[in-house]
Amino acid sequence: RLAAFGAPLLTGAPVDPTRGAPAADTVMDGRLADVARLKALPYLRGSRLELETLKARYPDSIVRIGAEATEHAVRAVDFAALSRARFVVFSTHGLMAGSAAAEPGLVMTPPDEATEADDGYLSASEAAQLRLNAEFVVLSACNTAASDGRPGGEGLSGLARAFFYAGARSVMVSHWEVSDAATTTLITATFADLDSHAAGDPGVRARALQAGQRAVRAERRWSHPAYWAAFTLVGEPG
Repeated sequence: RLAAFGAPLLTGAPVDPTRGAPAADTVMDGRLADVARLKALPYLRGSRLELETLKARYPDSIVRIGAEATEHAVRAVDFAALSRARFVVFSTHGLMAGSAAAEPGLVMTPPDEATEADDGYLSASEAAQLRLNAEFVVLSACNTAASDGRPGGEGLSGLARAFFYAGARSVMVSHWEVSDAATTTLITATFADLDSHAAGDPGVRARALQAGQRAVRAERRWSHPAYWAAFTLVGEPG
């Protein structure tokens, strides 16, 4: 029912981090990601809690956390399982396209040495090569609604378009940097509401996202729209 990946093993201090980082070209070394630069990104405690909560909610799911959350798992080990999953979640750092033709992408647990098969960075073009049949893909990361970086590139032309090309029917993306802790509440509340409705209920995913946003807004420390308004649903509402 669910395939989820995230909370990559990183060495940066997890002090109230956001799920974003500098542009993609700052972590690239030619065609491949620089493993050391990826590893230096902040570890996401909220991302781990988010995925553990989803794993408990969907015991028949595939949830790869930490050392298991690799690009190799996404593109090879769990490729077939991803094609059958109803819900797909990536909970990690999202990087925007860079000025040196570096693609937007999602940070996975970096390998010891970068290879074409696994450099710890799932780029938009690599995501587009997945074969999905998911009702709902959630990119629980920063700036995942951004463009592909080309001059004049439109919003949603990067990661969002890649996952639609891969077969997603709806994708939840973010328009700016998001708080690790607040996003954990938003995503877990979204799925809790999603499960309270019958499958096929019109608009169910849109209403579930609204419930997640209300759960964040109800916390006084997160009442500002910066904490709850970044995410939007693109594609079929339910």
